[in-house]
Amino acid sequence: MEIAVTLPPAKTLQQARAMESYYRREYREAIDLFQKALEETETAECWNDLGCSQVACKLYDEATASFRRAIELDRTYAQAAQNLGALLAVQGRNAEAIPILKQAQKTLNPKDRASLTPLIEHCLKESRVLTQPAFQWGARPGCFAW
Repeated sequence: MEIAVTLPPAKTLQQARAMESYYRREYREAIDLFQKALEETETAECWNDLGCSQVACKLYDEATASFRRAIELDRTYAQAAQNLGALLAVQGRNAEAIPILKQAQKTLNPKDRASLTPLIEHCLKESRVLTQPAFQWGARPGCFAW
């Protein structure tokens, strides 16, 4: 599964410069510029943008923290929640991704909610082992030939 992240329109000049770097695929430069933009003003959008750049550089732990910070600043910011949920799903952290994706789905317009359904269904399918009796008794996933 590939991580697809989306960026909203820029809010500040510094953020616009960072986004230009991102679109030129100069991700390290974009990270530096987004971090400078955050020094000027801390917004959920800028944290999300930083997280997207970090994903592009495969800095997944940093990206996770950035997306989480965006969500802390704006609990209704579905784009950051969607990006975080997708990142967690790609990392196999499906059980952790499900509540984040469901919350994102609730904040979307009804016509846009269906876009998250396939990712939520994927996470539910992949995390089914957590509900298996063997797992609940302390067995580790992967110990059995399914």
